[in-house]
Amino acid sequence: MNGTKKNDFVGGLKLSLTGYLFLKKNPSLWKWILIPWIISALSLILGWIWGFKKVPGWTHHFLQLFNSWIPESLTPWIQVPLNLIVGLLFFMVWFYLILAFSSLVSSPFLGILAERTLQLQKTTLPFSKRLSSRIYFIIKMLWVSLLKLIIFSFCALILLIFSLLPGINLIISFLFLLLLSADIFDYSFEALGYNIQQRLHLWRQLRMELTGTSVFLTLTSLIPGFTVIFIPLAVIGAANLLAFKLKMENQ
Repeated sequence: MNGTKKNDFVGGLKLSLTGYLFLKKNPSLWKWILIPWIISALSLILGWIWGFKKVPGWTHHFLQLFNSWIPESLTPWIQVPLNLIVGLLFFMVWFYLILAFSSLVSSPFLGILAERTLQLQKTTLPFSKRLSSRIYFIIKMLWVSLLKLIIFSFCALILLIFSLLPGINLIISFLFLLLLSADIFDYSFEALGYNIQQRLHLWRQLRMELTGTSVFLTLTSLIPGFTVIFIPLAVIGAANLLAFKLKMENQ
């Protein structure tokens, strides 16, 4: 890893810290960060309450599908380990579904957070303060958002399927959070009016930053629910990073 790639990776790793430091300097952003935190907290609390009721039943029904494959003499010995492993897998999948749901519901406020951060950094946005300009921009971005949703949903579905395979859980967790890291940067891409080709190009350019962010989020996911605290901060950090890169390009 050369110096530039290492710096990019570290930049992604400390994206939430960068966002927090920017938030301290710009307290006007607090109201936009509190709403995603409240939504995430409610999603986690209600999601886990519902999950603890439902996951044992899902585990039981899933294992019943494979009972005929297991010799009766071995059933008493492997029933408990199987229940534990499959139950943990279902809880992991459920956690990422809660995370995806809270991100989806919070997305309008995270989008505003990215937009306000870019404005505070004096970044030129592709719309004026006029209502007609804003409405035209939103309609224009709807098609791009739909394409992104299809791509992300397809990738997430594949990851959810593979997450049921034992032995690769950590890899799947990392890849899922890599997808989430791409979404964190995408809030700024949308505010800047980038089309899907531009976004794909930038995701490739920012692969080291995305990897660093994903590693950090993977570490935070070791404590269930901890990740959602850092996502809004990472959105601010990503907007801050993109604003800096745009300034460097324009010099």
